Amino acid sequence: MRAHLGPFTAEETALYITARMGAATHRTGMFTKEAVAIIYEQSKGIGRLINALSDRCLFAGAIENVSQIDDRFVQRVGQFI
Repeated sequence: MRAHLGPFTAEETALYITARMGAATHRTGMFTKEAVAIIYEQSKGIGRLINALSDRCLFAGAIENVSQIDDRFVQRVGQFI
């Protein structure tokens, strides 16, 4: 069986990130709204790219001990993808 998912909209991207964070942890507010907008912009709504960028932001955030991922943080991490 094969399936093809088209790109998410900006709203769907925000819901997707929130749902994934909710499934993994109870900290659904880890990404600011501006950060989610940058993730959408850089990923073009493609699920695997949303996952990759979000995961790298969370990893870098853990290393740097940040309490919330903002748009500047996503831009900094995103330039290495």
